[in-house]
Amino acid sequence: MCHIKQKNILPINTIFYVLLIVLLFVLSEQSAIGREIKVSSLINADQRITQVGWSKITENLSVNDILIIDCDFYIDEEIIISHSVRGDEKHIIYTTGKGKILINADKIIVESLIINGGTAKIRGHGIIANYVKNLQISNCDISDVEGPGVHLQTVEKFLINSNKICNTFGLYGDGILMLNCLEGEVLHNHCSKFQRIGIVSDWSEERKSKNILIYGNICKDAIQSIRPEINGGIWVENTLESKIIRNEISNTISKGIVVAPDTENIPSYHLIEKNFVSNCFEGLNVTFAKNQTIDEKRNRFLDVINIVEISEPKVFRSSGTIFESVDSVPKRIYFLLPSKNPTGSTIEILKSKNKVKSKGLVPVEVGNVFGISGDLSIKDCEGNFAVKLSENSLNGCISISKCKLDYSDLRSDFISNSKQMVIENCNILLPPNRSMKMQGENIEFKSCSISSEKGDSEIHFGTYGATKLLIANSSISKVKLSSIIRPETKMEFDRVYIKMDRSELFDSDFQQNKGVVIKNMKKNSFFF
Repeated sequence: MCHIKQKNILPINTIFYVLLIVLLFVLSEQSAIGREIKVSSLINADQRITQVGWSKITENLSVNDILIIDCDFYIDEEIIISHSVRGDEKHIIYTTGKGKILINADKIIVESLIINGGTAKIRGHGIIANYVKNLQISNCDISDVEGPGVHLQTVEKFLINSNKICNTFGLYGDGILMLNCLEGEVLHNHCSKFQRIGIVSDWSEERKSKNILIYGNICKDAIQSIRPEINGGIWVENTLESKIIRNEISNTISKGIVVAPDTENIPSYHLIEKNFVSNCFEGLNVTFAKNQTIDEKRNRFLDVINIVEISEPKVFRSSGTIFESVDSVPKRIYFLLPSKNPTGSTIEILKSKNKVKSKGLVPVEVGNVFGISGDLSIKDCEGNFAVKLSENSLNGCISISKCKLDYSDLRSDFISNSKQMVIENCNILLPPNRSMKMQGENIEFKSCSISSEKGDSEIHFGTYGATKLLIANSSISKVKLSSIIRPETKMEFDRVYIKMDRSELFDSDFQQNKGVVIKNMKKNSFFF
């Protein structure tokens, strides 16, 4: 008997329901995409739009519809954007007086608009977004406006990308201004001729901004600010967690990059990496940094006067930074002001290159402020990294290794008030006819060359001297060791090579001190 296997055939009603579901899905997708509505078909012949007129244009739009700016028009009032908007990169929105574009809805995309606020006696404004989420503003061209080109107030999860902003005027004439903003990215924008700052992250006493990425932007050619001390390229203040990476900043009159977290002792982390700052008075200014960790990596500074200034961080790490100049103006590369907190600051400078001229200025200076404390480490750097530490600083440990410390043409003393100072594998050049001062609890020179090209130089160990002084495996030439007054000072000289008579090396205070230990020396050699 032959058995024929029957195929499974879906019932007619099942097929109908499947087709219905597919049809509904397609319709829902079309609805999600929305319509493209051209503004030219909706505005009056005079091309001027009022608030009432704009409301009529947008009242019948669905959530997912997109407005297409395909004609020029003028606004002298605030128009509210609650739908995504796209320009055609040809036609212009002219804003005058109170004219501005205000975004007040979530999930809005604004792209390829051209906004010009400078056609009337009273300038108009740019783009403003208040209390929204998931905002994107991309590829817009904004120029000649009063206030910021783009102004975000209490915005969460946003992208400001590839916009060109030029000629922003007034007390808040910034390229991009973010207040109380969270989880934002500011990428590849070009800001120029701003009357205050190129890009700002700050607060307005509502909440701190947080998690802001500023990457790949150009900020240049600032206009003199109404408040001259507030001119800069990128300014991050009252902000928790920020990253400032691969930006180019030039000709900003005053400051390049400012990071002033002021987080009321809430710990946070800030990264400043691979930026290029040129032709500014100050390069990187980190202040109000209590309990903050700052990483400054592989930045490049060209023709900046006061290049890096750091105030009260918990941790500041600088690595791979390059300092350059083509002009002849003397420059200071680091000014450090550690914390007054009991725990102090940890400051590390590693593998940086100093190619600037510092004649008359000390390349690295610690501020002369009573009560600051912390540890300072400088290692493996190229160029001159001479350090100045004043009488009131620094209550902490100092370590300098594999660096050149050239004081030969500097108007400076070399002073340490630290617990411990270790200088290792360094070339130390002292100025002629000068006394360089040093004092501390424990001072050690290891594998160093200490010399003066023209002679008559002294290392003066100060009123209080040191509890312990060690010079090991080092050479001394044309430099006198002078004035150890503290009677209990222990001095140890181990494998020290001198290129002078012993009487020329010590003054009377050294010669009278009975606590000198000399080790591992050979007779009839230049070792003593």
